This record gives sequence, C-alpha cells and structure tokens, in this order.
Amino acid sequence: MIDTEHGFFVGINLQGEDQFFHCFSSQPDRPIRKKRVEYIYRDNCVAAGVDCWSPLGLLFAKDAANGRFPVPYTPCEIARQSDEPHLEYAEMYNAERYRFPAANLFPAERELYNRGVVALRDKQVASVVERVKSELRMDGLLMEAQEVAILAQKPLVDEGTQTLTYAGKSVRFRGAIQFRLLQRLAMDAGRFVDNVELGEFVWGDDDIKDKLISNTRGHIERKLAAANITGVGFDAVSGRTRMILS
Repeated sequence: MIDTEHGFFVGINLQGEDQFFHCFSSQPDRPIRKKRVEYIYRDNCVAAGVDCWSPLGLLFAKDAANGRFPVPYTPCEIARQSDEPHLEYAEMYNAERYRFPAANLFPAERELYNRGVVALRDKQVASVVERVKSELRMDGLLMEAQEVAILAQKPLVDEGTQTLTYAGKSVRFRGAIQFRLLQRLAMDAGRFVDNVELGEFVWGDDDIKDKLISNTRGHIERKLAAANITGVGFDAVSGRTRMILS
C-alpha cells in the first residue's frame, strides 16, 4: 500500500486501474498527506459500497495528496446547469461533506454556496409550514376561505323533530342513534371527532367499535341521499370521524 521512497499507492478505480498518489516525499507533511488519502479512501468505500475509488473520491484524494487541504468542493456541471444552481450546489455540498468527512470539504465558491444555504433554509421552512398546515387541515383546525364560507352555512339540526335542514332541503330521522351521531358531527362540521367521544355522546359508552360507528354513518348517508340532500358527507381516519360540507 505504501511506497516510502516514491509516494503513496492505494486501491483501484471503477475501471480496475491502479491509482498512485505522489505525496511529495521531500515535503515534511508527507506522512500526514498519506494518512489523509487513506482516510478519504475509507470514506469513499463506505459511500460507494465497493472497495475501489469512485470518481469523486478519487478527485478529493488527489487534492489531499497534493497538499490542498481542506479539500475545495467545486460545483459540478449538473449544479451549474440547474435552474437554481445555488440551491443545487448547497444541497450537493452538504451531501458530500457528510459522505466524505475525512476530506474536510469547504465550498470553493463561497458566495454561490451562501445563496444556496439561504434558499435551502427557505425551502425547508416552507416544507415544514406546509406539513403543519396539512396536519391542521386534517384536524379541521385550519381551513381555506372557501371552506370557511361553506361552514358558515352549517346544517340546521332540530333536536325536537330530529330533523336536519341543509341548502333548503330537510330530512327527518326517526332513529335516535342515527340522529344523535348526525347531531354530534354537525356540532363540529369540518373537524374530526374522536370515535371514543362519539361513542360516549351517542351510545353512552366509550368502548364502541369503529365498525358500529361506520355502519351507522352509512345509514345516515343513505337517508341523506334518499332526501336528495347533497353537500353533506363524512370522512373517517384513524379512529376519528368528521362531517364534510361542500
């Protein structure tokens, strides 16, 4: 592996060719350069999953062998030709810095990288915000303007006659169970209600099976369809149920 007189040799490339690194035997830091190449090769094998040099690992090792350390990371053509080269460069640099810690990489084009870091941060923040908004919408805690307008026209539920009125049409429920379920969901139309809470409100039992709630909901949906009442629907997910208005 090591030629103490002429330099340093380690491994082969993907084409099976030997790779020789001349670490300038006259330089006092020759042993350090050799160690750096060894460590970069170790990172390279882990990252590539094979016991040979990858093109990028080989590039980093040659820089280290020639005394360029920390190793500069230059934007590749893929990054330069991207619609957002600064963002592409920052993402690629961060990925390679993680894969090749022994190279101690630094961005060769600092201004381009700094712009990419800002764009990357904004992208990550936007992603987190959208995820949170999606979760809030799922729980009925966040609605678009159109949804708010729809919910402003909530169904009118008359407990005395067990009647639901929506968009000028009415339907009467003779079964108390169906009406109680409809009544509870209408209270928080657009928001999910835990099935345990539905069980307590409708049946007076918090151990009601989800299937029973689903079957009762199906009876309600058929009743609404028979009365030609559209715009009132239901949704269920992970032990929760909600009324949807459209």
